[in-house]
Amino acid sequence: MADTATTRGRTRKQTLASNVNIWGDPYLNTNFDLLDQQIDGVTTIALGTSTGTTLTSTNYATDQQRNKVWVFTGTSTQTCTATVPQVEQVKLVVNQASGPVVIAPAAGTPVTVAAGERAWIYNDGTNFGRGDPTLDKVRAPTASVSFNGQRITNLAAGTASSDAMRVGEAQTFVDTASAWANITGTTVTGTLYSAQAWAVGGSGVPPGGAAKLWAQQFGTDVDGTGYSAKEWAAGTRTTVDGTYKSARAYVSDATAQAGTASAWAGTASGWSSTASGWASTASGWSGTASGWAGTASGWSGTASGWAGTAAIWSTSTALVDGTYKGARGYAVDAAASAAGLNLPAITTANAGQVLTVKSDGSGYQVIPAKVCEGGTAGGTANVLTCTASPAATLARGVAISLQTGASANTGTATLNANSLGAVTIQKNGSALVAGDLPANTRVLLVYDGTYWQLSGGGGFTAATASDAATGTSTTLAVTPSALSGWTNALTELTPGNVDQANDFLPIWDTSASAMRKVRASALATIASMTTWNPSDKYSAMTLSNGNLTASINLSQGSVRATNSVAAGKYYWEILCINVGGAIVGIMSASGNIGSYPGNDAYGYAYEAYVGNKVNGNTEVAYGSVCVNGDVVGIAVDAINGKIWFRVNGVWQGGGDPTAGTNAAYTGIAGSFFPAFGSGSGGASPSVTARFSPGSWSSPAPTGFTYIA
Repeated sequence: MADTATTRGRTRKQTLASNVNIWGDPYLNTNFDLLDQQIDGVTTIALGTSTGTTLTSTNYATDQQRNKVWVFTGTSTQTCTATVPQVEQVKLVVNQASGPVVIAPAAGTPVTVAAGERAWIYNDGTNFGRGDPTLDKVRAPTASVSFNGQRITNLAAGTASSDAMRVGEAQTFVDTASAWANITGTTVTGTLYSAQAWAVGGSGVPPGGAAKLWAQQFGTDVDGTGYSAKEWAAGTRTTVDGTYKSARAYVSDATAQAGTASAWAGTASGWSSTASGWASTASGWSGTASGWAGTASGWSGTASGWAGTAAIWSTSTALVDGTYKGARGYAVDAAASAAGLNLPAITTANAGQVLTVKSDGSGYQVIPAKVCEGGTAGGTANVLTCTASPAATLARGVAISLQTGASANTGTATLNANSLGAVTIQKNGSALVAGDLPANTRVLLVYDGTYWQLSGGGGFTAATASDAATGTSTTLAVTPSALSGWTNALTELTPGNVDQANDFLPIWDTSASAMRKVRASALATIASMTTWNPSDKYSAMTLSNGNLTASINLSQGSVRATNSVAAGKYYWEILCINVGGAIVGIMSASGNIGSYPGNDAYGYAYEAYVGNKVNGNTEVAYGSVCVNGDVVGIAVDAINGKIWFRVNGVWQGGGDPTAGTNAAYTGIAGSFFPAFGSGSGGASPSVTARFSPGSWSSPAPTGFTYIA
């Protein structure tokens, strides 16, 4: 049967029993060269003036397509299409040609690399795509970024409101805003004047007069026809505008009229009524004068208001009328204003916050720079409330850490943080179900722009003093508060001071991924971890490495372990340091340690050095032949009397201990010990037993455990 090529790299895959005596050289060496080319190869494809080319693609031989980097050269400015095989691949394309290059599969979507561009591309087996990162997909930094002192140059002038600005353009906006705020002596543009000119005037007083002139111009009119509030209040001319006097003048007239009336009253009582009439008239004129004084005061207030308004339009950085900012505001963020954005105010309230873009893209916002502490949640189990510090906002990325209340949720739940409104809580993008928020549990909620997302599951529950006193296993987390009252004056734990009933040790349980506490009374069981038994071995057998490594030289013989397998399901591994004549398996106490396991009816074993299974001195071809460094796994079901062997994680003979099928041997009865021995007189095998789960290369079958 002919050899076949791999799909992507087209290296040779040998057919069983083919290429006898030539697979290594040249075939294997050629494959190494092709893999080297595929991983790090660089090829140059000269396009010249061509508008189309097909990259060479040859099985079992070097070609253009296999290289990791494709460099295109050529002088034509026209688009050139490079056709490549339609297989999964990742390439770096360097286009040094004068025109664009289109990388196209036989069928499917192509990808274009512009002249002078470098791009990572990939094919998913059908279509090509770009793999190089873009700035809009890069995670935004949380601090200032330096480009080694470089700056962006040759930035084109913006044409849209969302375009970035060059320094010169921004300066133009700043200068313009400054002119509208401050320029005097002339118009800003056409017939329009600055805020300062309209407010205080100067050498370039606008037609109609500045607010300051309308408030206090004295002795003359303001614009040729009108007079200031001060003139109407205190002017001394006969009339102010040719018809009416000032309030001050009317007051003087009223006083004179009152004096004349008094004189006539004194000359004759008959004239008393007349004098009284004149007095009333005088009082009327006095009221009129008071009215004009009020009018003057009103004009003065109006002028003051205009002056204040002018000041606001000049200095405010906020919106003055709900739509527009003051001149200073436009000067401060001219660049942002040109882009249609308004930066948040630079105030102490925003100190230490993070600047980010709003979720709807409408502008910038500030969010807390750290996780907000929400304390213990209020409300109910399904309708939570909290007041977080720093104050939370409904902005993407804001996170709140809080403690749930005394009851777990019973279904969907919401959180109202800092009175921002109730927002649904989700877990992995789905609504909560009962128990997702356990009672009295610390949880982390992150706002994704629409929902509060429960991060990391349902949090953890802290251990309490009552937990520490029960002695039962627990997965409760150990927190600083749970350790309160502990002392740093630790003393050595010895047989003389241990309290086996009440002392505990922390133990990490890998199978449960949890910290557990263990009574001192259980330490004896833990300490009796299985090893090879120095009192139950052939004399030529030597032990080392804490009685886990066994070796035998120029002799047959065996060693049994310290603990037996009975009434349970057990698993362990044997590392072949020197395979030699190694035989591993189980042997009962009646087995002959002067021979090897399986040499009699009291043992069941795997002959690692030849791949046979053996029992009662009967060898049967069974599995793989082991070499130095291989690991033999052994699973024994002492309940159902079965044994299985695996080599480097693969169960031999199609065995499946979990399902209980295809065992190497069945009908095993009685108590047996893990055993190792040599089946070849001069092979000198050496192995290391792995009885501890932490040393295993492969996980135990479901339902099997280590030997204690």
